[in-house]
Amino acid sequence: MGLLKYAKSKKQTMIGFCETKNADFYSKCKLKIGRGLVKKFVYRDKKGRIIKDKDDEDVMYLKWKG
Repeated sequence: MGLLKYAKSKKQTMIGFCETKNADFYSKCKLKIGRGLVKKFVYRDKKGRIIKDKDDEDVMYLKWKG
């Protein structure tokens, strides 16, 4: 079962990350693209240090409309 079908069958919102250069592909796959939303997420390494994003990623998502 594909990822989109699975998310829809479970009535779940799906979220993921993609490189900005690939965002158009995921948009064609019916995912929404949140440009710049990646800044809302905090990444930490194994020692708990915050890692800054390089601004070359976007957030892709499928929002459940229940």
